[in-house]
Amino acid sequence: KLLRGGDMARGDDASTLKHLVVIWLNEICGPSVPALVPTSKDGRGLHNAHTGRLLCPGEFDWDNEDVRAAIRAGDEWYAVTAYSWPKACYAGFTYNPNDCEEGLWQNTLLVKTFKCIFTSPSSAADDKEPEELPTPLTKRRRTTRPATKQNVASKIGPKSVTGRSIDYAAVQVK
Repeated sequence: KLLRGGDMARGDDASTLKHLVVIWLNEICGPSVPALVPTSKDGRGLHNAHTGRLLCPGEFDWDNEDVRAAIRAGDEWYAVTAYSWPKACYAGFTYNPNDCEEGLWQNTLLVKTFKCIFTSPSSAADDKEPEELPTPLTKRRRTTRPATKQNVASKIGPKSVTGRSIDYAAVQVK
């Protein structure tokens, strides 16, 4: 029963994110060529300009046409494996070869995905860079009925963000 519930939740997350990730990618990177379709995963992966850049291991230069062709062809010197972090995991999609942990797990797309899964899709839509955050408003009295659907975080009661939850969000982006 527990495994079935986990499978259903993962399916719900994938279904929601399939659409939202395309919207977020277009906001962050501009329109893609070929265009990404929110209702389909066709046309994604290494053969798409934006998703290929995100999946490209940090140590490779996606902007170099020869490197890009070698990655797409599956060249053994440019292998995309589980041992390399994709640029989608790094802040600004930028990998520092001298410090592979700099900016790791701080990408806007990953943060939006995490918020979408563990709080709500609307909290991901409201995601802003730290310097853009407004001054907090004073608490007002609620005039409408409270929401009846709990978010994932309120159901499971996490005390902090865990490595496993970040991994799960990263896999969902991928």
